[in-house]
Amino acid sequence: MNATNHLPILPVYRPTAPQMIYSSAEPHGLTTLLAKSGNDFCFLSTGWTGTPIVAAKPAVHLRVIEADCGFALEISIGGWRHRQPMASAAEAIAALCRQLDAGLQAPTAPLGVGWIGYIGYDLQRRIEGTGPHRSNEPLAHMCLYQHFYIYHADGKWLLVEIGEPASASLTEVAELSDVGEMSEARGLDDTAATGGMVETAGMMEMIDTLRAAEVTVPCEAGVLRDARAPTQPPFISAVRRALEYIGAGDIYQINLCGVWAGRSDNPYELWRSMYEKSPGRYSAFIQSGDWAVCSISPELFLSRRGASLITQPIKGTRIRNRADAAADDKARGELLLSGKEESELAMIVDLLRNDLGRACDIGSVRLSAARQVESLPHLWQTYATIEGKTNASWGTILNCMLPGGSITGVPKIRAMEIIDELEGTARGIYCGNIGWMRADAGDLNIAIRTATWHAGHATYRAGAGIVAESNPVDEYCEICAKAWPFTSTFSGLATEAAL
Repeated sequence: MNATNHLPILPVYRPTAPQMIYSSAEPHGLTTLLAKSGNDFCFLSTGWTGTPIVAAKPAVHLRVIEADCGFALEISIGGWRHRQPMASAAEAIAALCRQLDAGLQAPTAPLGVGWIGYIGYDLQRRIEGTGPHRSNEPLAHMCLYQHFYIYHADGKWLLVEIGEPASASLTEVAELSDVGEMSEARGLDDTAATGGMVETAGMMEMIDTLRAAEVTVPCEAGVLRDARAPTQPPFISAVRRALEYIGAGDIYQINLCGVWAGRSDNPYELWRSMYEKSPGRYSAFIQSGDWAVCSISPELFLSRRGASLITQPIKGTRIRNRADAAADDKARGELLLSGKEESELAMIVDLLRNDLGRACDIGSVRLSAARQVESLPHLWQTYATIEGKTNASWGTILNCMLPGGSITGVPKIRAMEIIDELEGTARGIYCGNIGWMRADAGDLNIAIRTATWHAGHATYRAGAGIVAESNPVDEYCEICAKAWPFTSTFSGLATEAAL
């Protein structure tokens, strides 16, 4: 009998009515307050849904972990915990997604209201076979938070509370013209709420938190020390071995990464420093107990809105020169004219069209943008956009598409085997997916440019796509450039990043 048949059925959580609040608090002030308090919370940057989102006060945790049988799906609600064995990675992902779909009913909730967390590369790797390296963190972790703070311009915050299972269903957001009456009644100064305010204890707690965030003192950066970087010879040796595999016809392209590490007492300020240097569209910060995820990813793996799916692989990089406009334009032009960079992206587009086609309706997959340039503060990059239509479940979609093609190679399975050999260690969350999900919508990034933090230790990875035309030294310089937002935070690594 399938192990998922024995899984308990989650209670159904529903959002209460969203409330619009005026507050002078900024997203950074709110997240700084939450970080200083030691509470579990997460932050999604503007690129995900068009507005920054802060979520706090976890209600339900879903984790996939290593187990003697292979895998287990662990469900935690308050002090109650259930652990169910899973026979395979594909079964674990499907079971995780079924719980995500069943546990939250929010079809008209604002975008971004859903389960938030990650599905790590090491779980995805095992869909196509057993990986040789064990991960130190949960293979996947999705959390349903009770409090959602969605920031809009001009001091407007949309607050959404995920009520207890017996709470009322979601109602429409009140018109902004109704905002304002509550400030005088409750003496909230410049803070106001929608008409028809539902004064639950949770909503009042959220308002009080916003008020406190208006005057919060920024965190100290914390101690940054004991840094180390990948040395050039081992990475170059790995690239040369990959080129041998390409020459022998095993693969056409592969993604290889280097690893940086350091110590930090404050993971949120570490992420904040990274984000200020390179605010990737799909940046995210997640803090849970003594671990944290610090991502400044610019890459969208999958966006779902109803039956519509979009993926946007990134391939092709040039280092920018912001001090010299002519040199900066030249670097952009060289990127667009590079046959090597164009072929890298074309191979991954072909792979992802195939992966998306496995999950989508026949004939619905199309390449809507073949090659576009994205500008980051220190890099030029190129990406493509592929779209498709499907009514399949999240579990079906993810088991068709994971892991992402842009961070493995072509062909995917053989590339993953060679990655196992040449990198020699588990990737963990890196190159997996971080994001938010609910039954009808969601966004997942590719967890590149991502650091993981555990009990004071921070680890960061950056990778490069290797094809037949690759130069090993150039590829090493590329990963150092991609690691610069992390390495520049640690003075001992600045030289490596400048190569």
